[in-house]
Formats: sequence, structure tokens, C-alpha cells
Amino acid sequence: MLPMALQLAHRKFSYKRKLVLLQKGTEPDKRLYLIHDGTGRIEGYFPFCPGVDNRFNIYGIAPDEAVDGLPRNLTIEQLAAEYTEWIRLQGAGPYYLAGWSIGGTLALEMALLLERQGEEVRLCCMFDTPQPGYYPKDSQPLFSAAGEYSLFSPFMNDTMLSSRLQAEEDLEAWYSHLLQSPDGVDWARFYSFMDEDWPFPLNRLGTLTPVERLYLLNQNRTLHLARLQYVPARSAGFPVHLIKALTDPIDGLESWALHCPRLAVYEVAASHYELFGAETGAQLAGILNTILEKESPYDPIVR
Repeated sequence: MLPMALQLAHRKFSYKRKLVLLQKGTEPDKRLYLIHDGTGRIEGYFPFCPGVDNRFNIYGIAPDEAVDGLPRNLTIEQLAAEYTEWIRLQGAGPYYLAGWSIGGTLALEMALLLERQGEEVRLCCMFDTPQPGYYPKDSQPLFSAAGEYSLFSPFMNDTMLSSRLQAEEDLEAWYSHLLQSPDGVDWARFYSFMDEDWPFPLNRLGTLTPVERLYLLNQNRTLHLARLQYVPARSAGFPVHLIKALTDPIDGLESWALHCPRLAVYEVAASHYELFGAETGAQLAGILNTILEKESPYDPIVR
């Protein structure tokens, strides 16, 4: 069980359902699944959904309790397997999958799993998704109590708490100690430090408590670590569509072709974090609609 402080944060920031209906379509059997971004959220898709082909019921996929509260050593394969179970319970394929940033990575792995299971994947779309190897694996070690102490210790102002945390070897117990004495950390300095290298604007979430920010940070760290370890185990036999942001572009995105031989690349004049703004979201929806209009019977590459 999560420490009480993280349970409270979980209730504030998690969704009641893992699959959230974002927009109802006119055809019950057409379902487009949008997988969460690196923060574990799906709100970024809101400006985008109204412009998507109205035949589709659009669902957002958000992580469950395994990915929140504490930092977890999970893999893309584990998450994709779980999400695939969720969508198969919704109904049979063909399947339409898309995701922004790490959501695209998860969409690809889900599609690969469905392909291995003999299912039909009509759409696999990645919105500005960093390719395997873009982030060096050694940029974040596996989570451990010792590693968390190393991260937090420069910002502790309570010697008793620091000694207790240094001696603790269990990660969940480590966080229980920390959150029983939250005043033992200088949270302003901690989040200022994290904000220098972490893309999520933790110090600008002024309405959140330090523990609520920690909840979001650890979810983000969990997902990022999963992405660092990921390389597809096989090539995709289905077409993969990659929509690339042109402002401050991610170098080497086209190397997804090593894993996706039928890769099609589209370009949008926006930055990674502006892709789903009001104007660009409508443009993305137009690109996706063009792709969906060309949907054809499944034609896998045989290997």
C-alpha cells in the first residue's frame, strides 16, 4: 500500500478508469486509442480530438496504480502488455493506436504485440516520439533506496531524517520515512534543481503541494526509465506513421525506419511541447484523417 500522502495525491491526479472516453463516434466498432504522454496524462489530446474523423470513438489510455506514487522499475513491454489487455476487453480489432512522445513508443509495442497475436493493426501513429537510443541508458539508473537518498540528500535539512533514510534499503519504506517528515526536505531547492534538467515544469505548478509534485515527478521518472531501456524486439510488419515537430527537432527521428520498414514521416511547424496546442492540434487531426482515409486491408511484411 502507498504511504497516505501519496494515496491522497493519487486520488487527486489519477483517473477513475484506465480507459477514458474522450469523444464518442458514430460507428461503435471504430475505436482510436491515444496513449498517455511522458507525464502519464491524456489532457494534451483534448484540443486534438474534435478534429478527428467523427466515425471514431476516441479513448485515452492512462497508467494505473503501478506507475504512480513511488518510482517503479517497469518496462515498455510490461506496460504495453497491460494496455493491450485493456483494449482487447473493449472489443475486437482492427486496432487504431497513436501516442505522443513516450505514448508513441507504447503504441508501437502494443501494435507489435497485437501483430504477434494475429490481430489486425490498421493504425500505428507516433507523434514526435524519440527513437531508441536517443536518451543514453546510463542517464538514469534503476530505482533503489540508495539512489533516492543520493538524489535527495543535498536538499535535506533534518539530520535525523537523513540518517534514517541513508540506512533504509527498501524503496517503499524509504518513501514512507520521507513522507512522515516532509519538512525535512527543502522542497523549493529540490524542485529548482530538478527543473533544470527535467522537462516537466514542477516548480511552476504553484497550486500543488510538494508531495503532489513528487507524485507527478515519480510517475514521469518511471515512464522515462522504461523508455531508456526499450528497443523493439522485432520489426513492425504494419505501416507506422511518424509526425515530426520541426521547431527544435529531435535529431535522428527517421532512424525509426530501422524498426519500422514501412515508415511514413509527416512534418508539422511546431515544437514538441506545442504539438497539441489549439491550432496545431487541428492540423495534426487533419494529417491523421488523411491517413485514416487511406486505411486498407492488412498487408503485413512477412519475415
